[in-house]
Amino acid sequence: MQRWLVGAMLAATTLLLVVGCGGTGAVGPDEPAAPTAAEITVLAKAEGWRDGLQESAGHPYLWIEVAADPDRAQQAWEENVPAGLADGEGPPAEPGLYVPLEDVDLDTHALIVVSSGESGTCPAWVDDLRVLDGRVEVDLDTVDEQACTDDFNPYRLVLAMDRDLLPAIDDLPISTIDVPSENLTDVAGEMVAYSAR
Repeated sequence: MQRWLVGAMLAATTLLLVVGCGGTGAVGPDEPAAPTAAEITVLAKAEGWRDGLQESAGHPYLWIEVAADPDRAQQAWEENVPAGLADGEGPPAEPGLYVPLEDVDLDTHALIVVSSGESGTCPAWVDDLRVLDGRVEVDLDTVDEQACTDDFNPYRLVLAMDRDLLPAIDDLPISTIDVPSENLTDVAGEMVAYSAR
């Protein structure tokens, strides 16, 4: 009886840990979860900005492009995820393919291309993105909490996000961008509809 009780308690604790930490039990330990409602998922990270974008956008700190329909999402993927990009593992700090496009439900999710720059010693990625009262808030995350060098290494991320959490394409552009995680307000940049430049 005591063995059964210990086994049941261990199983319940394991289930509580998996569910309590956001797991669903539907994915293996090495497989990233496909995006679901009310979350943002990094699909890929690549070095540099798309050819010509930084110059045509006016050298902003943060440029956010929304590919809201499946055709535009496919275009954004093809133009921003380099062929042969290695599989990424763990947090999306390094360039890599973290979730393939075919795992994203493009009927409910938009693709977002975020182009920015990061410190050479503190690689970053978008952890959260919110549109509130005509402004965009972007939270960045890094692997280590350490002193970061003050350099700007261009990168781009391809994200998936529930389309219902984004503004209508007709409501773009949005020119007020804050980065609360870095204590930055009104940085140079915009959220725009995706179109290759």
